[in-house]
Order: sequence, then C-alpha cells, then structure tokens
Amino acid sequence: MAVLASFAPGERRRADRLFNLVLVFNKGAAFSFLADAPGWQTPLFVVFSLVAAVISACCFSARRGER
Repeated sequence: MAVLASFAPGERRRADRLFNLVLVFNKGAAFSFLADAPGWQTPLFVVFSLVAAVISACCFSARRGER
C-alpha cells in the first residue's frame, strides 16, 4: 500500500543508474484469461502444482542418490 500512496500510475522514479521504478497496473490476459471461468481452474492449478512438486522431489532425491 505504501507504493500506491507514494506513486502515481505511470510515474517513473530512478532507483539507480540501471533501474527505474514505474507503477503499472496490468489488466491483460495474464491475469484475466480465466477470470470468467466457473471455478474449475483453482483445483486444476492445485493439481498441476502438486504434480510438479512430486516430480521435482523425485528428481532431487534421485540426484542425491547419485552422489
């Protein structure tokens, strides 16, 4: 909330020689492509996350056994 209080939308502040900070609100497809779906997307993404976690754990444990 401090960012919203101290930045105006589109305002640019120089952080250092290489970086600028800009307040931008993204209302694009990345955040709303399933916004009007009836609710099936949450369980689907939970399942995807759990499968990815299990696969990662198996890969890490297999590598640990190689040492």
